[in-house]
Amino acid sequence: MHRDSSKRYFADRQLLDKLVSSAPTPGYEAEVALLFRSLKETEEFKDLGGNLLEMLYDAWVAGKVGPDDIKAVLKVTERTQKNDPRILVYEEYTMTLVGKVVRGECS
Repeated sequence: MHRDSSKRYFADRQLLDKLVSSAPTPGYEAEVALLFRSLKETEEFKDLGGNLLEMLYDAWVAGKVGPDDIKAVLKVTERTQKNDPRILVYEEYTMTLVGKVVRGECS
């Protein structure tokens, strides 16, 4: 649970919905994914970042967003360094999608 300035609490799902619904640009979800990825890299917020990324990836899967769509929005190219957070988001999402297809959780 997380608090806003008026001391209301939000579950991870509510926090994700609030961030994504306030999208000012079409690529905003990619920016949010990079934010969550950076949270996942910190000791204090790694669980939160991981949970939020997982929920975002699930939303992308449900929306039938393909890996190539994510690659394009993140502007991943052949020159993108392997340790670039954009590559990590792209690879994690691709693995999430493949895992769900293999387990029969999506088509």
